[in-house]
Amino acid sequence: MDNLLQAVPLLRIYDEDRAREFYLDYLGFTLDWEHRFEEALPLYAQVSRDGVRLHLTGHHGDATPGSTVLVQVADARALLDELRAQDYDMLRPGLEHQPWGLEVSVVDPFGNTLRFHEPQPADAAEVPEPIRHEVVVAVEPSEAFDRFTGRYGEWWDKQYTPDPGTYDGMSVVPRVGGTVALRHRDAEEHPIGEVTVWEPGERFTQTFTLALPPGLATTLDVRFTADPAGSRVALEHGGWTAGTAHLRDSFGDWAHLLDRYAALT
Repeated sequence: MDNLLQAVPLLRIYDEDRAREFYLDYLGFTLDWEHRFEEALPLYAQVSRDGVRLHLTGHHGDATPGSTVLVQVADARALLDELRAQDYDMLRPGLEHQPWGLEVSVVDPFGNTLRFHEPQPADAAEVPEPIRHEVVVAVEPSEAFDRFTGRYGEWWDKQYTPDPGTYDGMSVVPRVGGTVALRHRDAEEHPIGEVTVWEPGERFTQTFTLALPPGLATTLDVRFTADPAGSRVALEHGGWTAGTAHLRDSFGDWAHLLDRYAALT
């Protein structure tokens, strides 16, 4: 007989109304029970959804805000669609393609992250490693981030657009869920992805659909860290699947594009 049965994460909360709004209304958990030692003392409660149980605690010594819980799910895309349909303005999560599967991450009002993870199938075809390049620029990470996102259209090479002769720049809506699009004169914007992580001065991530079959997307992940010479900008183009792996070698010009980015003044 197995002796260890189940682990139940404890997550620190300090506002009961906001906790209920997030876990019950937004994530769709059910309140199973709640407990207080006395009426004026902190809440301790259990919420559950499907086979997942979480304990929410207002007691200072039980847990630390800023923790992370990994929750395995059967269909990350379906969960993402469900969350985006909710009337919850505080978050707009995205889908991240990782070598180990798909992930949707949300952060509760207390800094705790719930990372919903759909594992890579055991029999999935082998897919290529991400394309990785980095460059050092002589500005602080906050400025490096602003140049990358705010001047995307300047460092992007017009040769990698549907119509180089009418290319007029790039637009980035600066929030999770925002559209990244190429602009051409006298034409509608040409979307090439959606922002999935927007952390100014630290990280920018988007889906990337340029020159890919309809309905398929890769992931562009860019991280900005301090360097003695300014900032190190590390770019990773990943999220390759069986449907896009054969196209990976056609995206070999990121070093050229990063050189154009580094040349901005």
